[in-house]
Amino acid sequence: MALGKIKADTLEHSTAGTVDTQFVVNGSVKAYANQDNGTSLNKSLNISSLTDNSTGRYELAITNAFTDANFGQMVCAGPAKEANCNIDTGHNTAAIMASRIYRTDSSAYVDSGDCNYYGVGDLA
Repeated sequence: MALGKIKADTLEHSTAGTVDTQFVVNGSVKAYANQDNGTSLNKSLNISSLTDNSTGRYELAITNAFTDANFGQMVCAGPAKEANCNIDTGHNTAAIMASRIYRTDSSAYVDSGDCNYYGVGDLA
């Protein structure tokens, strides 16, 4: 069976207007994960695994790597609010999203999940 192609410069909605396809391609999240207490992932996109390296230090392996380690990354705590998630820039690579999780009341690193990870940029 032959595969077809769709070619378009813009997308148009009947009431919401149009958007250039480059905006859609360049502005889309390329990697996402929802971590649930420790090393379990509830949902993910372009993430192959989650590793607990030490207390409060996690690394997510990206299936299809970014072009370099300077991709846009955001990590945020979920509804539990007892911990903050931060980007661990010293351990990021084109294929790894790294984070540190610490308590909001003492700044001590903790193994507590419920974080969301987002990666934006060009894939290799």
